Amino acid sequence: MIGIHRDGRARLRSPLYPSLVVGSARVSSAGRGVATSSFLSLTCTASLVLGCGVGIAQPIGAGPPLEGAVVELTAYSRTSWATNSGTTASDYQSEVANMFDGSFTTKWLEQKSQSPSPAQWVEVDMGVSQPLAQITLENTTSNNDANGFPYAYSVTVSTDKTSWTQVANGTGTYGTTTINFAQTTARYVKILETGTSGNWWCIDELNISHY
Repeated sequence: MIGIHRDGRARLRSPLYPSLVVGSARVSSAGRGVATSSFLSLTCTASLVLGCGVGIAQPIGAGPPLEGAVVELTAYSRTSWATNSGTTASDYQSEVANMFDGSFTTKWLEQKSQSPSPAQWVEVDMGVSQPLAQITLENTTSNNDANGFPYAYSVTVSTDKTSWTQVANGTGTYGTTTINFAQTTARYVKILETGTSGNWWCIDELNISHY
């Protein structure tokens, strides 16, 4: 919990021991103290660490953390994703479960060169609409899978599988491709391969995370 006191200093208090001040820093605006009351409290839902050393709250469902903040993303459990009705792929649908089995010895593999036409894509049904801010496409570097990253991609999301919104596009990287975007809420995630490469696109493990 953060208290902003009349002396213009913000004090970070332990939620377990409210009387214990575990850090403090001066809070100012245009060179003036901004405290307008004797004490303003804020309950933390996720701890951020800023350059001044004060932890502040990142509300659940909010967008990316403040610039300069450090916060960990949390990956969702993927237990039912493989069998949810909306999880599918452009080809080799029987192998999509390999993206969620926790093993780098199995994979979903598009067995042809990467090309925008015909379209190559995977679609994940998370079961319910929930916040998401990052997707990782992981390929082991112990074999040629690492070269199977998407040479270019587009990511769209939907809550109803009817109306889709693009949240990211870019180029993949050797081994693991990490796709970050402003946190949004969706149930369905579609990753479209939009590049051209002689390497086959493959995904050993696919994870989705939120703040």
